[in-house]
Amino acid sequence: MRVLIETRLNALRLNESKKPRKGCLGHLEGVCADYKNPTRNGRLYPLPLWEKVFKDSIFKESLENHTLFGELDHPEDRFEPLMSKACIVMTDYRIDEDEGLIYGGFDILDTPDGRILKSILDYGSVVGVSSRGQGDIIESAEGEVVSEDSYEFACFDVVSTPAVEKARQTVSESMKKKTFKESVEKQIKDADTISDLNIIRSVVRASDMNKSDMDIIVESIEDKCKSIQSGEKTILPDSNDLHESTTTTLESAKTIRENKKLYRCISALRSQVSAYKHREKRYAESMNRQSSEIDKLNAQLYSERKKYRLCSKEVGQYKEQLSKIKETSDSKTRRLSEAKTRLAQSNNDAKSLRDENSKLTNDLRNLKESLSEKSRKLTETLSDSVRKDHEIDELRRKLSIIESNNSRVISEQESEISNIDEEVTEYSMLLDEAREKLSKSEESIKSMNETLVSERNKRKELLSAYKDLQESYIKKSCKMSGLDYQSIRSSIKTEDSAQRIDKLVESRRRQLDKYSTLTFSMNDMSCGKDALIESIRKPTQNDIEDSRLDSFLENTQKSL
Repeated sequence: MRVLIETRLNALRLNESKKPRKGCLGHLEGVCADYKNPTRNGRLYPLPLWEKVFKDSIFKESLENHTLFGELDHPEDRFEPLMSKACIVMTDYRIDEDEGLIYGGFDILDTPDGRILKSILDYGSVVGVSSRGQGDIIESAEGEVVSEDSYEFACFDVVSTPAVEKARQTVSESMKKKTFKESVEKQIKDADTISDLNIIRSVVRASDMNKSDMDIIVESIEDKCKSIQSGEKTILPDSNDLHESTTTTLESAKTIRENKKLYRCISALRSQVSAYKHREKRYAESMNRQSSEIDKLNAQLYSERKKYRLCSKEVGQYKEQLSKIKETSDSKTRRLSEAKTRLAQSNNDAKSLRDENSKLTNDLRNLKESLSEKSRKLTETLSDSVRKDHEIDELRRKLSIIESNNSRVISEQESEISNIDEEVTEYSMLLDEAREKLSKSEESIKSMNETLVSERNKRKELLSAYKDLQESYIKKSCKMSGLDYQSIRSSIKTEDSAQRIDKLVESRRRQLDKYSTLTFSMNDMSCGKDALIESIRKPTQNDIEDSRLDSFLENTQKSL
């Protein structure tokens, strides 16, 4: 992970037409980044990298709350921006896809550094904007490309130097000189003889230290020599002393060079520790977000189960109503069958009456014929004729009654059949409605079952991802704290949060610190130097696993 600083000269201009807000001395506008062309350092920042930066939740929140602070020049000893050093704050941005440029707007704050910047702009100086971030660089056929997966954006700073590499060298060299100066001061403090001080003086004069620091160091050496001379006599060194002095000088120079290399390694390790802390914070936030999402899914699952129980209850009620309707329909069907049977019997009776009436009509015709034939015998058969007439009248009366009853029975049967048909039609409609409701309920239950299965599968996937994230987080915490993974993993449960894991790791680390001490000499440091540098240069299996874990977390966040 490298600290990346990119500068664009003549990128900002002061917008005099825009009225500044309270606490603001003015507004700057200009180009912040170019994603089509490489920078002066030969590195290309692609558009997906900036889109990822602008879509980051922390960037959006900072932009919305006006906390994207920038400083006047890049700091030498830190990566994160400080509010106490802020001079500008980013207010907006826009992407010009035709030109391949990203424009930004910045308010000049009414702070000490902001007032310095405003005075420089009022004088007529032209300043540049420089992005501050850290990430990995990928070598490609087109040159160096900054990896969008590992890049972490810090802020935009206002600078006057157009050459980024030169600015970075100045920062790095400044840090080296500071460390070398402290090392020399420690050597002067620990020196016991004038010969040691003479060796240190020769090493300092042979170094590339600037004149002011060199004068201060030489003056310190002279003071130390005077204090030693006041306490002991001056003894001229013989040839053996000179040989020993020369050997000590070479060893001291070698030690100082090794210290320089070691301090460079320490500076790189500090940058990596800072990046790992930032990643650890992002991992913890991701785990907290997934835990909250799991709680939401559990709540939704409980709600779906409740709806399922209510629907099951409604389906049971519908089934009871349907059974009652079926019973009523069966009863009506039986009544209709009985009515049809009675109607058929009535039709048979009417038919028999019609046959009997026809028969009587034939008998009457035969009697009339017999009466005409026996008219001669009318007198003789008067009594028989009167009786026959009475019988005929009685039969006619009975026939009239039978026909009247038959008509009444037929009309009643037809009316009853009509009522039964209406009831059957009504119950058929109710039965169709019940069947339709039952079908809809079954479809709703089926859909709910599918949703329930999908939610359960999703919950299992999230639980599995959460376990994997927890395992990776435990391994990374153990790796950063130098602890054994198994000793920590056995004390952690699946439902434990990131804060609980951090407490366990911190407790275990403090417990080990109580019983262990670290003792080493300069020779041990020089022997371990090469191994330390080799471990930094060559990526380990843990670095590859960290890269895969970063990629997995990024994909998980996008999917969520």
